[in-house]
Amino acid sequence: MNDYIIQRIKSAARITDVVGAFYTLRRSGTEWTCLCPFHDDRHLGSFKVSPAKNLYKCFSCGAGGDTLDFIMRHERLSYPDALRWLGRRYGIDPDDGRQLRPDSAAQIGR
Repeated sequence: MNDYIIQRIKSAARITDVVGAFYTLRRSGTEWTCLCPFHDDRHLGSFKVSPAKNLYKCFSCGAGGDTLDFIMRHERLSYPDALRWLGRRYGIDPDDGRQLRPDSAAQIGR
């Protein structure tokens, strides 16, 4: 996978879409929040999702990163597998960068 394809996938993957597919996000000003999925969180507001920065951060356990980091951690995938997962989700062939047909893109969530 070359740098162009990696950047294309990362640019297409919006953090609110990815996290929001697994958890209910609540607006908090310009950011979104939910209970942190990476520890036994009981305080709504410690896990923030910033659409402007395309990042997430938990201020309790320290977990944070971009959409790729979230998928790697949440789905327990390696870096290349997480790129393939996101590529399929956003209709980008992770091997050659071609746009996939809409019906061939994998659905996110459960």
